[in-house]
Amino acid sequence: MNFCIMLSSWRKLAISSTNSPCTCKFIRTPLRNSYCSSVTSSVVSAPTSSAFLEEYLLDQSGESDLKPSSVLTELPVLEDVSHVGPPISHQSFNFAAYANESIVLQKLIDLGVDFYAIERSNKVLPSYLLQLNFEKHVQPYIQFLLDKKVPIEEMGKFFTKNPFFFQNNLDDLQPVIFELKDFAGFTQDECKSIILQQPYVLRVDVSELRRRIEYMKLDMNLPMSLIASDPAGLINRSRRLRERHLFLKSLGKDQYDPSLPKYVSITSITHGNDATFCESVAKTSVETFNLFLKSI
Repeated sequence: MNFCIMLSSWRKLAISSTNSPCTCKFIRTPLRNSYCSSVTSSVVSAPTSSAFLEEYLLDQSGESDLKPSSVLTELPVLEDVSHVGPPISHQSFNFAAYANESIVLQKLIDLGVDFYAIERSNKVLPSYLLQLNFEKHVQPYIQFLLDKKVPIEEMGKFFTKNPFFFQNNLDDLQPVIFELKDFAGFTQDECKSIILQQPYVLRVDVSELRRRIEYMKLDMNLPMSLIASDPAGLINRSRRLRERHLFLKSLGKDQYDPSLPKYVSITSITHGNDATFCESVAKTSVETFNLFLKSI
């Protein structure tokens, strides 16, 4: 299906029909030329192997037991952009050099994907994106998110936060949704909120996800609505959450109710290294924290 026609069925937007690869005009989406002119022209390389993906996800979530992706094999190059610049590296690519020529990049830009933000925050633009066919490899993922009630205007933000999302097998994502709704009892709106805030929850092993939910609900006494509004605990290691919660409890600082004084958010517990946690949240020294860990 033509991308512009497809998008018109998703949201009522003005569409200009020309011979260009895609001319959908999206609200809040910058023009490609001005967008590309602001992107750094330096080429940053980093491996896009399975090992690198795991390292990338660990940097994003502090998680090391994510389920492996089943779609990490190289895809055939489907777009001939060899005339634009040097041969495409299997590691990364120069976004500015290819944005005006690659159809899939243009359509992702139209969706609101901010490649400059990806490059700035992750120091890599995965070259596999240039090897995708939009209708075959991207559109099914958009439909998957739409089926989960993620609005089309949020897609750009979602893919910007999760540039490796298209390497997931859609069949592997459904069990996580089932776990959130049927086991945990999150509403459809709460599931949508969790996915938008923490896209990597879709890559967490289902059994590990269940353990985290149970711990926050039973041991930390968190209502499900609070977990949904601040789902950082769902993508962080259970050990880290447990250790820091127990330490705060020993200090009388395990106050997770946002309506009461001295509120501590789950994000603040799981964010950063031990030094940051001790200084910003526990208000004590790392040495004190380490001594406590030896006692549990």
